[in-house]
Amino acid sequence: MASAESVDRTSEALEKGLECCRQGEWSHGLFFLGKIAEAGRTSGMPGIFFSTLGYGIARYQNRADEGLKLCRHAVKIQFYEPSNYVYWART
Repeated sequence: MASAESVDRTSEALEKGLECCRQGEWSHGLFFLGKIAEAGRTSGMPGIFFSTLGYGIARYQNRADEGLKLCRHAVKIQFYEPSNYVYWART
């Protein structure tokens, strides 16, 4: 079970990552989102995490197949979020 401190750090990294991406600072945003993924802390993440990460790695790291998988997953778990579809379409 995750400690409260690690949950707080994960939430903080998610917010920082998404905010950086929204502001066009994709390298910084992908750094934070990538840390969450590398740590295996993706369980319970909202769809916007997966779609943002998916678009970012497809666009800026030339990993289109992996990015599309992440975007499809985002739509599957959070189908009512329009941003997930936008990132999927862009990817």
